Amino acid sequence: MRAAAGESGLAVGAFVAEAALSVASGHVVPAAQAARAEISELNQAWSQLARVGTNYNQSVRVANATSEVGQQLMAYATYCSRLMGKIEAAVDALVNQRHLR
Repeated sequence: MRAAAGESGLAVGAFVAEAALSVASGHVVPAAQAARAEISELNQAWSQLARVGTNYNQSVRVANATSEVGQQLMAYATYCSRLMGKIEAAVDALVNQRHLR
């Protein structure tokens, strides 16, 4: 707290008061609230991945039964892979952000 106040050129009490006013006026989102929003978005992405994964598994069953790999199967695989990469990147960013505090 002292370091942040010093960097801004304010006394600690003034820095805390300014930060509280910023949060109260909606200019700054508290870190815990921002993290909750990010986690909620990750949960939504994870749910979407689970739904697409179900379609992918159904396509795999059809491919195994018919010995034919359809374009839909490849599309599901590509989409799942891309979405999983985005989720992993978002989780990494969130973890790194929390470690920086």
